[in-house]
Amino acid sequence: MDKEKKLPTLKEDLEKELLACGFEQTKSLMEEFELLTINEETPSIAREMAKKVKDRVAGFAQLLEELLQPDSGLAAMNECSFFTEAEIEQVAKSYRELMSVLRQFTMADIEANEEAYRRFLKSAIPRWEAKKDWLRTIISKLHSDWKKEQPLQGERGYFG
Repeated sequence: MDKEKKLPTLKEDLEKELLACGFEQTKSLMEEFELLTINEETPSIAREMAKKVKDRVAGFAQLLEELLQPDSGLAAMNECSFFTEAEIEQVAKSYRELMSVLRQFTMADIEANEEAYRRFLKSAIPRWEAKKDWLRTIISKLHSDWKKEQPLQGERGYFG
C-alpha cells in the first residue's frame, strides 16, 4: 500500500517561513497579522505575509498622519488638539519610522522575489514590535480624551 505524502498546510508553511526569518513566536505573529487568512493557493507565501505586515503598519501610519495633518473631518480636527507640541514631535518621529517600513515594502515589491520579501519581514516585524507600546499609549490617550466633556472643535463651524 502506497502511503500518500502529506501536503503541508498553510499554518505549517507560515511557521516555516517565520522560523526561516528568525521569529520564534510564530503563533502570535500569525494572529497579530492575520496570516491564516492568506489564500493557500498563493504562489508566494512570503509576499502575502509581507503584504499583511505592510497593511497593519499602514493603518497605524494613517492614524499618525491624521494627527500630524488633520483634514476637515471632525475627529481628526479634535484629536490633533489632544497632544502637546512635544508629543506631536514624537508622533512625527514614529510616523517617519512607519513610513520607512512601508517604503521598504515598496522596494521589496519592486524586486518581487521571495528573498526581498523575507528581508522585508526580517526588518519590518522588529521595527513594528518596537513601536507597539508607544502606539498603545497614543491610542489610550485618544480613547481617554474622547471621554472628556469638552466642546468639539469645528462643530457647527461651516454651514455651506
